[in-house]
Amino acid sequence: MASRILLVFFAALHVSVNVEAQVAGTISGYIRDESGAVVPGVDVKATMLGQKVTRSTVSDETGFFNLLAMPRGNYVIEAQLPGFATERSTAELTAGQNLRVDFKMNLGQLQEVVEVSAAAALVETRSATMSGLVDDRRVQELPLNGRNVVELARTLPGITDVQASQEMGSTRGGPTLIVHGASRGQNNFTLNGSNFTNFSQTAGFNPPPPDAVQEIRVQTSTFSAEYGNNAGAQVSMVTKAGSNDFHGSVWEFHRNDKLNARSFFQPRRPKQRQHQPGASAGGRLLPNKLFYFGSFQALSNRAEAGSSQALVPTDAQRLGDFSGLSTALRNPVDPITGRAFADASGASCVSANVINPNCISPAARSYLDRFVPRSPTGVVVKLTPSPLDAYNWVTRFDYTVSARNNVFVHYFRDHYHRTSSGGNIDYMNQDSLTDVKQYAVTDTHTFSPAFLNEATYSFMNAQSFVQATGRVPPRDMGINLDEGYLGVGMSLNVTGQFNLNFPGPERQGYRNWHWRDTMTLIRGSHTLKWGYEGMYVNFDLVRGNGARSATFTGTRSGSAMADFMLGAFDNVSFGFGAADSFPLLWKHQAFFQDELKITPRLTLNAGVRYEPWLPWKQEFGRYTSWAPGVQSVVKPDAPPGILFVGDAGVPDKTVEKDLNNFAPRIGFAWDLFGNGRTVVRGGYGMYFNHISGTSVHAAEAPWTGTVQLFSGRIEDPFGSLNRSLPPSGVPISGEFGCVKINQFPGLQCPLYPLPLNFVYNWRWPRPRFTTSISHSSVRLPTT
Repeated sequence: MASRILLVFFAALHVSVNVEAQVAGTISGYIRDESGAVVPGVDVKATMLGQKVTRSTVSDETGFFNLLAMPRGNYVIEAQLPGFATERSTAELTAGQNLRVDFKMNLGQLQEVVEVSAAAALVETRSATMSGLVDDRRVQELPLNGRNVVELARTLPGITDVQASQEMGSTRGGPTLIVHGASRGQNNFTLNGSNFTNFSQTAGFNPPPPDAVQEIRVQTSTFSAEYGNNAGAQVSMVTKAGSNDFHGSVWEFHRNDKLNARSFFQPRRPKQRQHQPGASAGGRLLPNKLFYFGSFQALSNRAEAGSSQALVPTDAQRLGDFSGLSTALRNPVDPITGRAFADASGASCVSANVINPNCISPAARSYLDRFVPRSPTGVVVKLTPSPLDAYNWVTRFDYTVSARNNVFVHYFRDHYHRTSSGGNIDYMNQDSLTDVKQYAVTDTHTFSPAFLNEATYSFMNAQSFVQATGRVPPRDMGINLDEGYLGVGMSLNVTGQFNLNFPGPERQGYRNWHWRDTMTLIRGSHTLKWGYEGMYVNFDLVRGNGARSATFTGTRSGSAMADFMLGAFDNVSFGFGAADSFPLLWKHQAFFQDELKITPRLTLNAGVRYEPWLPWKQEFGRYTSWAPGVQSVVKPDAPPGILFVGDAGVPDKTVEKDLNNFAPRIGFAWDLFGNGRTVVRGGYGMYFNHISGTSVHAAEAPWTGTVQLFSGRIEDPFGSLNRSLPPSGVPISGEFGCVKINQFPGLQCPLYPLPLNFVYNWRWPRPRFTTSISHSSVRLPTT
């Protein structure tokens, strides 16, 4: 476990806001009369224009009002008090924004209305949090290659690198970004307040298309105790929602190869046909009560990748005639007998750069006849097709149960299917399929204007499959090897000539159950917030360790192609057993924070987050340890020295749990002149990092392994070297271990401690400028 400590002190006229909730925001401000005196007891009402959601409150004795957990949108805010004219202001509230709207009450009748537009303060005066917003205008108008809106985060200060591809590729893919020098795997993603982070890889999932996204907010440092899971940025994405008015869009993006050029090495211009149609629509099902929004986008890409060149045997070489080769061939030697290769009659296999036809490998003939094309020049140039089909949709429903209760749900799905080629010769294509689904519901209940609860539950299910488009059993090709666990064919690499790659099958399954409940209470000058966040993560990785590959380098005869024709391999790698992994993770977290308005110009934010670390565990306890000479009691048939969970001193996890992870957070915001234009901020916080699920993905003995063979015959790799075949399927125990090796007999391997690292940031943003000066450093433990 790693923690991050941030120290930030700056003076700013800066649009930086505190995220009071994952999706909702806050509207607050001060009410004064014409003389500048504060006005208590003013009725303040905010009405969202799109859905007519209304919230009310009353200003306190300091003239301050605070409307909590307001959905993002455009609002009309009214202030009313007998003896004064009604003040009315319009403003837009973005997701997580702490919007300040001040009123100046004028004497008059309530029927008199004073209209004020865009009265929101441009500077956040209540928070030390640094954040940036990619609003709807940027989402719609900025150029975006690939239409992944996370890519737009690079427009925000402090973000130095963003990787957000058009497709995820697998459940361990997804967007990442580097914020203020922190690792790209230290960010937490949310969609409409629900967890959207892939904790098996600590990356995000690909979001809905730009036409379905309202905005993205990235908190980059000193965020409050409400936020955890990772020490880097908090990336909050919000979809559009329906309203009383119908709105929609239709689009089609098209790319082709008409203006593309052919490179010098390509025989022709690569084909490209890409279509990306889509549509979105939002409106009402019940006026002022039930609203819907939906978006669908498809992607069809028929493009050819860059060219690859293969050198294949000429017609003469297929018959064994290498007389055109300038290099003199030699007859390989059998490493077991020490004798040169010869046919059944005793004739030499290689003479005067010609291979004896009786010595040509039947396996080589099989692969040549079935997969390797003929070429009079011996050169084959290939433009590799890589078709991609994908679709992405999101649906959202918002329901106003009552004036005190609002509920919204969303369903998200992202689906990819790509076929790619293996090697520079058409041999066996690879099918890759990824399917991501999320269901989420959020309920906001207002018990009183000063007390409310927000609860969110979500379930993420992501599956990916990789497999070959067909089967080529090695024995069908004349090689005495089976397909192994899950069915894996043979990969052949003729160095400097051509390669035939067989993709290994793999299934990944990621499931995340996430729930969070937050309470907010206003008591005088205190805004108290506390809550709980829980998570259960299950990650399955099923991949047979059955990779089989043979390499022909030319070390046997002087020519890699001649080695292949003779079946004289330099190296064969043979995997066996099962490399399956089923890690599980529980997370339980709680927080408490207080926003204290010490004076109308000075706000103090203080809190603490409790984030205990409960380590990843294998679902079947598949961990092992090493103690030379010690016999396992759990598995007495295992080789001496290998111990299992249940044996003395062997833990069921790879790291110690850490139950004292208390993360204090404190910050202040000082409105220097009281006019909301110049703010001095400072902040300190400790943040804990999550350990990704890949830390327990290891293929180790005794349930899986790899055998390396050297200088044998491809027809019978093991038999030609007097070796016996290892087991290829799943052993009876069917288990998998992450081995920790101890060099000294009698000592058990200790659990790894959780180190702390520290990241310090200092920042001085300047008024009205985007320039900032920053410093970041990391201190790692020495032991």
